[in-house]
Amino acid sequence: MIPYIEIPSFPLFGPLAIQPFGVLVASSILIGSWFAQRRAFQEGVDIEEIRTALAWAVVPGFIGAHWVAILFYHP
Repeated sequence: MIPYIEIPSFPLFGPLAIQPFGVLVASSILIGSWFAQRRAFQEGVDIEEIRTALAWAVVPGFIGAHWVAILFYHP
């Protein structure tokens, strides 16, 4: 059985807090984009094309994930 561990959020000020899952998401996007840009440089692909592709992947991904959460998890 896998144990359930709840990691608390880190309060900043007022209602704002840093969520551990948000830190994981942000770090994965930054590290993944760094790897993609490094690979594009190795293959001779224009860096601006990769940055545009990353933006077209991340922004609609967040919007789609939000809609899925609204429609299916919290109808």
